[in-house]
Amino acid sequence: PAGAGRVLLMTPGNIYLRQALTSLPGIEAFQGQIANGLPTDQAFDLYVLDGWLPEDGSLPPGDLLIIDPPHSTTLFQVAGRSVETDSPRVARDDARTRYVNFDNVNLLDFKVLEGADWADPLVTVAGGPLLLAGTVDGRQVAVLTFDLHRSDLPLQIAWPILLANLLEWYTPARTVATPEGLPVGATLALSPPFEADRVR
Repeated sequence: PAGAGRVLLMTPGNIYLRQALTSLPGIEAFQGQIANGLPTDQAFDLYVLDGWLPEDGSLPPGDLLIIDPPHSTTLFQVAGRSVETDSPRVARDDARTRYVNFDNVNLLDFKVLEGADWADPLVTVAGGPLLLAGTVDGRQVAVLTFDLHRSDLPLQIAWPILLANLLEWYTPARTVATPEGLPVGATLALSPPFEADRVR
C-alpha cells in the first residue's frame, strides 16, 4: 500500500484523479478550492496540482505532482504543445514506472517542457516526455505533461498502477518499514532519520 501522508488536490474538477486518490490506502486526501488558492493554515506532504498553478509562479513547500501545467514555473518552462504522441517508451528499470504499460494509451497532445534537467524522463514519445520525475530543492516532483481528459489513461489499468507507484515514491522514509510483514526469525532493518544521534 502506498502512503504519501496528507495529500492536497487542487483541480478544476478531475473526477478520475479524485477517485483514484481517495481509493488508495495509506493517504489522507483533501480537496482544495482553486478560487481560494493554496491554503496557508495547513501543511501537506504532497500537493497534486492538476491543470492549475499559482498565478505568481510560487510553489508550495512539499512534494509535488503537477499534471498538465498551464504555464511556466521556477522548476521548468512550458515551451509549447506537441501532437507527436506515437510509440511511447517507458523506463522499465525504474520503480516509479514498474508494471506500467503505455502501449494502449492514447492521447491528443501534451505540453513540451524545457529547463527540467533535474528530472528523469520516465515515459517519452517522439515529441518529448509525457512523465518526468526527480528531486529538486530537497523535494520530490513529478510532472505529467498532458491533460488526463484529453487521453484515455484514466480508463487503462496503467493509471492506478502509475499513481500507486508515484505515491510510494513520495512516501517519507520510515525508521521501520515492513510493507509485507516480518516472518519469525527475519532481520528487521532500521533506517533512522539522518539527523538522529541515537536509537533507543
